[in-house]
Amino acid sequence: MRILDEFDPGDFSKAELCFAFEAANRLDHFLEKIIESRLKHREVLERMKSWFLEQGFDSFAIQLDFHYLKLEVATTEERKLLDAKEGESDNHVSIPISVNDHCFGEALLCVEKLKRHYSMDFLRFCSAYLFEQIDNVLYMRKMNYLKKVLIDRVQAELHTPNLEKGLELTLAHVKDLSRFQHMVLIFKDPHFPGQQVTQYLVFLQDRLMFSTSGTPFPSLEELLKNSTESIFEIQDFELAKLMACEGVEARNLYDPATSRRLGRLFLTSEASDGISAFEADLVDIIGQGVEEVLKLHYQEKHVLVRHFCAKTSARILRTKDYPAILDPKEMDCGILYADVSGFTHLSEQILRDPKTISDFVEEWSNQVMKIFYKYNGVYDKLVGDCMIGLFGPPFFDRDSSLLKEDMVRCALEIAEMTNAMNSKNVYREYIRVIDPDFRIGVAIGINYAPLFVGRIGPGKSYTGLSAGMNNTARLQGLAKRDQILYMHDMNDTVRKMDLKYSVSKRKSAKVKNVSEPLEYVEIDVSQPSS
Repeated sequence: MRILDEFDPGDFSKAELCFAFEAANRLDHFLEKIIESRLKHREVLERMKSWFLEQGFDSFAIQLDFHYLKLEVATTEERKLLDAKEGESDNHVSIPISVNDHCFGEALLCVEKLKRHYSMDFLRFCSAYLFEQIDNVLYMRKMNYLKKVLIDRVQAELHTPNLEKGLELTLAHVKDLSRFQHMVLIFKDPHFPGQQVTQYLVFLQDRLMFSTSGTPFPSLEELLKNSTESIFEIQDFELAKLMACEGVEARNLYDPATSRRLGRLFLTSEASDGISAFEADLVDIIGQGVEEVLKLHYQEKHVLVRHFCAKTSARILRTKDYPAILDPKEMDCGILYADVSGFTHLSEQILRDPKTISDFVEEWSNQVMKIFYKYNGVYDKLVGDCMIGLFGPPFFDRDSSLLKEDMVRCALEIAEMTNAMNSKNVYREYIRVIDPDFRIGVAIGINYAPLFVGRIGPGKSYTGLSAGMNNTARLQGLAKRDQILYMHDMNDTVRKMDLKYSVSKRKSAKVKNVSEPLEYVEIDVSQPSS
């Protein structure tokens, strides 16, 4: 029971009540200045001590527990009384620092001089009355401190916004502060092209157990499937039933800068009596920590998807050695150059209008990039009308034969996609009117060679450098429309593939700035295999 509940103000004299109300009014002004100030916690407590001494109290001592921080203003003798929990005496009043049944400290006031004018019961009442105001200010400081610590620890202990690690860390920091046991995060991933894929992460205790990209949670996936309106409309009781727990606290997550909704966070508890007011405040702190991790995750992923598909970007962010995994290293890689055949004629004589030319390159290059991603490729760069893709990075964990096969299939699909652009009304009409004999096509060169690959240069673009890269560019330069040329050392792998196009015998060509002739094989996409 609160100390104030033990007394009836009608039992006190007018002089006593005047003292209490006037002191409370002065305290109100004092606390307003404290709230506006940027004082450190200990400085605030020292100011409070000075204020109580000015009101006629003999001494002021206090101990606070901010979980990660213990604060104390007390003499050795006062500390003994506080530690022994026996502060109440003929001359001392002991006051618990508490808000909504959450106790986080204790104060000790010596009232020996004030006892000459006021009764002890009144002084206990007056002290408790004043601390009703102080408790709220100290509680606010504690919650702000916890918020800063949680967010700072998430940021400090992660060199990168790894979403799973960030959430594990956030949950680990709060599990001793509350009765929350599990956490479910549901969010829309904006980096999947053409769609927003619903993602989920389920933590039991502080360990990731289920996720969209890992071990599935069929019951949750069914719930998400049935929530056709919005993930933000999933009800707490639905999650409580799914997680077999007593209660769930939910919070929508927002990007503070744009107010865009990022996702929805659920925290589960086994407490049958519901969560405390402190735990309710803690939900907001956890939510803000998760918002920060999610926002940083999106920012980093936004950079990664310039070169990697959304799935690969997510996997990169989950790796323990990120961002070191993107540091330059020498590895065997697949290299693909794809160049629009006759692009100069197409742009200068047929399309002509700069906007139309730009639209064509934009459409074609975006389609090529999607095909790169389909076959686990990496987008290196677009040079004019030439798209460059790499195969193998950033994990280098695929069998070289399968990688070469994927590269050939990727090249074939690029050729087929490019040929299909001849049937598009906008381009077909240009060609029909200006040059009916022209046909849009592509010339491709592919190679498998050692490459120094990673984030390179001032902009830290993901790219590769080597003689093998240059040879692939020269090889592509030899190719004509509808031709895919690959280095002869890939032939054992390619010959085993069931290709529907004709494959030539070994060929050789001398090219500029390369000492030895290039040995290659040609796939003719215009000629079906016999």
